[in-house]
Amino acid sequence: MSIGVLGLTRVAGPTVAETRVRRPAGLVVAANTLVKVDFSTVDADALGAFSAAANTRLTVPAPGRYGLHASGQWSGRVFFYSMIFLMVNDAALAEELWSGDNGSDQLKQVCNRAVQLAAGDRIEMVVRHTDTGFTKTMTNATLALVRL
Repeated sequence: MSIGVLGLTRVAGPTVAETRVRRPAGLVVAANTLVKVDFSTVDADALGAFSAAANTRLTVPAPGRYGLHASGQWSGRVFFYSMIFLMVNDAALAEELWSGDNGSDQLKQVCNRAVQLAAGDRIEMVVRHTDTGFTKTMTNATLALVRL
């Protein structure tokens, strides 16, 4: 069985406890600005980690080891740096950085981590690019929390 967006495979065992949210619509990001992604579509919420009232984050329901996933696609050519950050309690846990000309009008970035988390920890996805003078759009942003 494949476990969500992390692409892990389990031979046998219980059903996967996962929360996965998406923002299918574009998110406009000005250069050199950190932007928290707000999510509008819930694909799975077996963990009960998502609240529409706080749609920029997932809240860890119980202490344990979790897989975190953040991904998105930039529309428009990226010439300098573009970044996706996985944030835990407003601190950067992981970053996926692209530098240079991607040679395409689409750039998909993915960031995954497995970590020990406490109940109440807040997981967020923050994006940024440094193409000064340009506005870029992040599309198909996804954030997932999987109990390992």
